[in-house]
Amino acid sequence: MQIKVNIFWTGGLDSTYRICELSKFDIEIAPYYLYLTTSMEEELRAIETISEKIRKNPETKATLLPLRIVNVKDIPEDKIISDAYIWVKEHNIVEYGLKRFPKQYEYLARFCKSEGIFCELGIEKGEHSRIYQVINSYGKLQKIIDNDVEYWKLDESKSEQQLVNLLKYFHFPIPLYHMSKLEEVEGYKKLGFENVINDTWFCHHPVKGKPCGFCSPCRQVVAAKMSYRLPKPARRRNKVAYVYLFWTDKILPLKKKILKKIGY
Repeated sequence: MQIKVNIFWTGGLDSTYRICELSKFDIEIAPYYLYLTTSMEEELRAIETISEKIRKNPETKATLLPLRIVNVKDIPEDKIISDAYIWVKEHNIVEYGLKRFPKQYEYLARFCKSEGIFCELGIEKGEHSRIYQVINSYGKLQKIIDNDVEYWKLDESKSEQQLVNLLKYFHFPIPLYHMSKLEEVEGYKKLGFENVINDTWFCHHPVKGKPCGFCSPCRQVVAAKMSYRLPKPARRRNKVAYVYLFWTDKILPLKKKILKKIGY
């Protein structure tokens, strides 16, 4: 009987790498796509294109199950997870003078808890990877091997409790957890999936169907020395990304607070 691996798939470089890697095993791959971004069209297009290439690859052994698409707004609220997310955000690295941590980890955790499942979450190492940094600072990992499928999971007895509350529902793929984006590119080549690299999508706020240059994934692409994936206008916008961050993290929340106070 095939084992089943649940995995979050955005069509990005990291999660797609893991899908390609898992395709080499005689397993079932159950991909989940949770949407709450303006890049849904581009991400789903990338997933569809890549899925077709994986299924047609003669070395594919896995059964790639149909993508399950979930609206984040349908996921039940959970105070324990939300409070844990706030703690992790407050204890994370500072960027442009702002404490930031991607919101998706909060709703992905709520989804797993509500479904009673564990899901693989593709992340890569690096000083700009916030989840990588916070795990190294406040957590310990334990290695799990399940029918040749290897992954890390949080060691709950040796990790900060708030970190456990947020991340205990995730499995972190090996060797992806230890790879930079440039190392991933080489990994794609070794897997025989070099032809899907340019099909992957990463931007959260596309401008006319192309990467914006200022969102977190775009900034990570530049930090990973892969700015060639950004069009020229996006590269220019990336140089003033701090303006966007200041607007979204400081000005907009203040505006909402003022409007709420005066009754708008």
